[in-house]
Amino acid sequence: MTAVPKLKSIEPPTFHGVVNTIDNWLFSLELYFAAIKLDFSAADEEQACAISCALLCDQALLWYKRLHRNSNAPTHYTTLKALLLTEFAQVDENRVARDTLYTLK
Repeated sequence: MTAVPKLKSIEPPTFHGVVNTIDNWLFSLELYFAAIKLDFSAADEEQACAISCALLCDQALLWYKRLHRNSNAPTHYTTLKALLLTEFAQVDENRVARDTLYTLK
């Protein structure tokens, strides 16, 4: 009988609120959720939201703290994700225009 190697436990990444890094963080976070088998039922949406909020630090934590103090903190991951994207995704209009032109060739 072969011994099964011990796997290192997976730790989700933290998010510091750096603009233009939110997409990669959310992707990593969702990979983590898949690894721990969250299936995004209503209860899992709440758990995913709680896990996500616990991983916020620096500017992202200050942003969330403001929502929490104003009783506007989301309780579901889908809502949190939309708010994070709105707050921390920066649209680079020049890059978008350049990419659009490139795809027209």
